[in-house]
Amino acid sequence: MTSRKRPWWDGLFYFFNILIALATLGAYAAYYVPPKLTTVPAFLALAYPILLGLNALFILYWLLRFQRRILLSLLILGLGYLHIMRFYQLEGITKINEPDAVLKAMTFNVRSFNKYQWIKNQNLPADITTLIKREDPDLLFVQEFDPLADLEEWPFPYHYSGPGQKNKRGLVIFSKFPLENTAELTLNLEDSIHRQNVLQADITWRGKKLRLFNVHLASFHLEKSNYQGIETPPARDQAQFMKNVRLLSARLQTGFKRRAPQARSLEARIDQSPHPVLMSGDLNATPHSYAYHRLTLELEDAYRSAGSGWASTYHRWWLPLRIDHFLHSATLNATRYQIIKEPLSDHYPVVTYFEWP
Repeated sequence: MTSRKRPWWDGLFYFFNILIALATLGAYAAYYVPPKLTTVPAFLALAYPILLGLNALFILYWLLRFQRRILLSLLILGLGYLHIMRFYQLEGITKINEPDAVLKAMTFNVRSFNKYQWIKNQNLPADITTLIKREDPDLLFVQEFDPLADLEEWPFPYHYSGPGQKNKRGLVIFSKFPLENTAELTLNLEDSIHRQNVLQADITWRGKKLRLFNVHLASFHLEKSNYQGIETPPARDQAQFMKNVRLLSARLQTGFKRRAPQARSLEARIDQSPHPVLMSGDLNATPHSYAYHRLTLELEDAYRSAGSGWASTYHRWWLPLRIDHFLHSATLNATRYQIIKEPLSDHYPVVTYFEWP
């Protein structure tokens, strides 16, 4: 009896399956490989949601074909189990405690309160104020703050935006608790070009000290035109399309390289803290990146503890990107995690509840 001959397209599909498997391994490598050595894994990590979906499709195809080739993508996804859990979780902890027993924190990149009318909404600053009053967090970490906002209605008696706070733009920590030991720290001092500032403050909550960091790591500095030049290329203008691709690639590459030393510098600050740490902000780094890996050597990711579903905090691009984070010391427990899907900026606000063990 002769064995049934496989159709030619099975071989072609398996060839592409191997390529996707290798690309997925490259995406995993981004977690460990410093971008200064090579940025190839970092680019692949940005495409991780696509690679994950393609591996799932290959598994389904080989399952329907009753072929052992299914083992390749199964092995690849098994090796990357923790990467999947950073991207999607079926269910996290959702624990409701007495209001006095939990610390409710929010982080939000407000994008200058729509100062330059990126979103066609004249009332957006007021809408952001309404959101903050409705959520009423104990702590609010704001990035890309602009002094045009009217803070009289914001429910916080304390705030810090660095030395010389009047008309200060950028980072602000708002708090219902007195802020102590406040400081504006500069990351990556050895590089005068790629420095980034971070806000630090201490609070006393339920009898214990907690150190806060409000962080905004180096951005890709992408504009709407950068996305449109790729997603809707100029008709019959191959040269312009390639120029757009090169520009986008260069900005992404610069961002990867800038954030790595900033994360290492911040890692040292966390290690030196005499108190448990709650760090939040726009890291511009996905959970598959080298910068995220360095920071989670010291801290835990609140989404991993209490989040569920597909987690995406940046909605300007069609790929799901979780780049706004709550990271915390192991001596602090995250009990609830929520991404508020209201398009008041290019980032969604993130709310997390914490408690002492």
